[in-house]
Amino acid sequence: MVEVITSDRNADTAVRPMRLDLIPRSFMQQQPLNLPEALKAKDSRAIDSKGFSSYNARIETVQSLWAFKSAWKDGNRGIMPVASWRERPNMDGAPAAFRGREYEVSPKPEQAHFLAALYDTWTSREGDALDSCTVITGPSDAIPALQAIWHERTPIVLDAQAAKAWIDPATTPDQAMAILRGAPVLELTVHEIPKPEKVPGGKSKKEPKKKGE
Repeated sequence: MVEVITSDRNADTAVRPMRLDLIPRSFMQQQPLNLPEALKAKDSRAIDSKGFSSYNARIETVQSLWAFKSAWKDGNRGIMPVASWRERPNMDGAPAAFRGREYEVSPKPEQAHFLAALYDTWTSREGDALDSCTVITGPSDAIPALQAIWHERTPIVLDAQAAKAWIDPATTPDQAMAILRGAPVLELTVHEIPKPEKVPGGKSKKEPKKKGE
């Protein structure tokens, strides 16, 4: 679960816990699924299953893909305060030396930064509801730090002023898209996250627990 800041019709803000991996309201609504069954179906990666990943929504298709278009049209926009996030190489042609590496990516810390998010609410026929969200991404072509680690996408990061306008219920979908496209290209720092040290037997070495943990 993640915490997402949203704004209602009266422009009152709230922090709401949400599942990261958006479940659109229309997902398998024609079947009498309860919430656990819906989550299992959404998370499935079995052949011919209905499962799919929606941790991210591409700026190029967020307005048109079935999973996101209803939430986009309704202005279900949120923001996630962020100091850093993790990425892995995912570009075709990435050298073998980069496989399995993981990196912490951080924008400059001089001001507040927020990830642009979209959310929706899935409701079962029994009335069980779940809020879930996705982070909107754009190409990383203009960000040397991400190109250097062979990562092709970047979360769209908003400053405080743009974030306020993004969640404002008076902001139209066209204006919201202009906010995304107008987000500045940030200077990012990237640090590789060391892999856990292996110990005999193939298990990762764990840090000793501190007293009171």
